[in-house]
Amino acid sequence: MGLITAFLLSCLALYCSSQNPIRFASSGTQFAAENRALVNHTFHWKTVSSHVVCGRDCLLDSKCESFNYHTSKRMCELNDASRAYNSSDLLKLRESLYFDYSSDTGLLSVPLKDFVKYSDCSELYQAGYRYNGVFTIYPITIVKGLQVYCDLETVGGGWIVFQSRQDGSVGFNRTWAEYQSGFGDLHTEFWLGNDALRDLTSTGTWKLRVDIEHGQEGSSWATYDGLVIQGALYTLYFDHYSGGLAGDALAKHKGVPFSTYDKDNDQHITINCGHLFGGGWWFTGCFEGYLNGIYHHTDTVEAERGVHWSTWKGFKLTMKKCSMKIQREI
Repeated sequence: MGLITAFLLSCLALYCSSQNPIRFASSGTQFAAENRALVNHTFHWKTVSSHVVCGRDCLLDSKCESFNYHTSKRMCELNDASRAYNSSDLLKLRESLYFDYSSDTGLLSVPLKDFVKYSDCSELYQAGYRYNGVFTIYPITIVKGLQVYCDLETVGGGWIVFQSRQDGSVGFNRTWAEYQSGFGDLHTEFWLGNDALRDLTSTGTWKLRVDIEHGQEGSSWATYDGLVIQGALYTLYFDHYSGGLAGDALAKHKGVPFSTYDKDNDQHITINCGHLFGGGWWFTGCFEGYLNGIYHHTDTVEAERGVHWSTWKGFKLTMKKCSMKIQREI
């Protein structure tokens, strides 16, 4: 019997419940701790269909000592260490499973009733979380919870990322409805959703941070105080530009509604900015800063045809990476 066939037969012997171990004929048993994850030791991650597949991948990689499986996102994380000598890195994490080869690992499971429901990423930061990742938060305006990517490493910590561009793998020329509900992959490129942005910023006081990177030209940032997304058209408001070397490319966008190619709310009299520049944004006539434009792998593009922050590098250099994130001011 071939190696692959033998391995597949061994997988059929596992217990599907996360309370039971996964058994592999050739390599002992992997034991699970519910609502736990080992941080700071992941060397590879990817989306897979189940924790069984994640366990197989760990088994087949000689570097893998343990793994995390995040059930809500079907995310598998292979670790190059286990909890045995890194107990402080084994965190409570809702909707996650941690597996290693120690028979007492299951004793470290955490019941769901023991979890604090954090209202935003700032509360996670205050609770001691220091690694970036996808978390479920429970704002008072979203009682069922909301999955977000928390940036807990950028200065101040506690940032909810609502826009991310990394490599052009996700297109941003989307409909009004798609921008409304959100799209993409929270681990890579995404727009969180205008409904979520409006709900989040409807209570409390929020700071906006924009991070941009060009590659050869380096990176920069800009911050704004008092961000609010408001109303049926998701109008952009903020108190003032508060700093950063990238400059204030949103000054003319303040008080402007959101616009897409299929719902033209821009301030230009004759053209549809969303259609012309391929994306949704708070278009004036049309923009000074625009991070949802068409992604290019080249350094320069035809003026205004890429991902731009004009107060930093003008309209011809197109950004290779960028993100927009909000932080609740406490």
